[in-house]
Amino acid sequence: MRIAITSSTFSKYNTYPLELLEKENIEYVLNKKGSTLDEKETIALLKNCTGVILGSEQLTEHVLHASPKLKIIVRCGKNLENIDLNYAKKRKITICETPKGYALAVAEFTVGLILNLLRQISFQDKEVHSKVWRKRIGNLLYGMRIGVVGLGLVGSSVAKLLHSFGAEVAYTDPNINTSKYSKLELEDLMQWANLITLHCTKTQDNTPLLSLGKLSLMQPGSYLVNTARGNLVDEKALYGLLKASHLAGAALDVFQKEPYTGPLSEMPNVLLTPHIAAYAKEARIIMEQEVTTTIIQALKKLP
Repeated sequence: MRIAITSSTFSKYNTYPLELLEKENIEYVLNKKGSTLDEKETIALLKNCTGVILGSEQLTEHVLHASPKLKIIVRCGKNLENIDLNYAKKRKITICETPKGYALAVAEFTVGLILNLLRQISFQDKEVHSKVWRKRIGNLLYGMRIGVVGLGLVGSSVAKLLHSFGAEVAYTDPNINTSKYSKLELEDLMQWANLITLHCTKTQDNTPLLSLGKLSLMQPGSYLVNTARGNLVDEKALYGLLKASHLAGAALDVFQKEPYTGPLSEMPNVLLTPHIAAYAKEARIIMEQEVTTTIIQALKKLP
């Protein structure tokens, strides 16, 4: 049995997952490029493989069609948007997620961004490094109104952490109902909150969930955080509202096009990170052990 592992950092912090595969006599091929594989490289790595432990590589219909032996896809994380699910279903390919470590890492990172925004930590750090000693007033997370868009595994983890700080949390999610927090329609949530944090999937037509109209509903002096999907936010509209000082700041870990080189990088009140919300050593270890156990079990079920 042979599998491919597309994640370039797989087993970097703990070799136990590879030892598990070797113990089960499962042959594996690794991504030795050191970064995300393109379509041609993905096809080459998947050659003669029954299963794949998938990172952020795109498994398009073309890639799947070129991989006729592939029967199992296990995503290292939760996002399945890089897989052509319709074609995979036609091929009867088994698809699994491993969101355990991912959710905790993204949730902690999101709260870190929020605290950084409210207290202007990175901005003031840069000033002190530039020999500027100026004390800027910030805001407390305690008592702040936080709107969570998407209360799935990550969103609910974020809400729980924020609630422990004494923030007032409300949410919008068409698929979830809970009495823990107030549920509002998206437009109402945008107007109610002092800070909006996104934890939902992309829209069906791949258009921004938060267009200029939606973003304009936010209170003057409020904040936006996005660690979910880059295409959820109209970046041009966000830039305009920040430039006009309607919004006090924003933090983005995901972008419409990556690597990001757009005008938001010019804004001192915007935190930009290179899609690293899930990049925590302990979380990677948890995810990789979970994904390895999952693919071993799935392979054993094959006829």
